[in-house]
Amino acid sequence: MKDIVRLTIIILFVSTICYGQDYYTYSQPKELEDGWKTSHLKSQSIDSTLIYKLFNQIKNANHKLHSFVLVKNNQLVLEEYFDDYKVNRTHDLRSTSKSIRSILLGIAIDKGFIDNIRTTDLSGFKMIPVYRKSQDLYQGI
Repeated sequence: MKDIVRLTIIILFVSTICYGQDYYTYSQPKELEDGWKTSHLKSQSIDSTLIYKLFNQIKNANHKLHSFVLVKNNQLVLEEYFDDYKVNRTHDLRSTSKSIRSILLGIAIDKGFIDNIRTTDLSGFKMIPVYRKSQDLYQGI
């Protein structure tokens, strides 16, 4: 009987070594004095089970993700980077910016913040300086 128990323990030990995976570990994003307040998943009532499942799948998959950011209640709750990408590395967004800008412009028109896509009065918006190849803010929409 003792031999069976020992054998079982050895088999379990060896199987965990052979099939061990690199599991995701959550940590609250660091405060970087960049204007974002950070918060923990639990303090925002976010089900961490789904977050862990997602990141365990991402870690073991072949993907082209650079980063993943989750914001809730104006607080940065999750910030993860993949491969060689880091918080200070510039990301080449290409057409993604145009798609997001079009969505936000549509929301701004729908909510009455601006009249139409040709408006030049943006005085109600906090402007953040960004690099643009063109002076026309709405070119390409």
